[in-house]
Amino acid sequence: MNVSLDQAIEIHAKALKHRFGKGAALLAQERAQHCAARGDDEGHDVWQRVAAVSGMLPDISHQPLSVAETRQRLAIGVSVMAPAPSPPSAKN
Repeated sequence: MNVSLDQAIEIHAKALKHRFGKGAALLAQERAQHCAARGDDEGHDVWQRVAAVSGMLPDISHQPLSVAETRQRLAIGVSVMAPAPSPPSAKN
């Protein structure tokens, strides 16, 4: 299977947004600056595009699932990409 550059950018943007939430665009911009500092103009341009796309995505971050939680979700057919349920809040 071939993945186009546009598809790869979208995949990276979604992964960053999923993992880092609102910080995704900043992390991609930092990566772009790192590439620019090394003289990698193509890498800079690509990471700038990742930053732009991740900045347009809704905030979908959540706490990472443990290995046990991932296995349990897979066993019962629940998406491992869905947010984990929030813990019950303490009531006084």
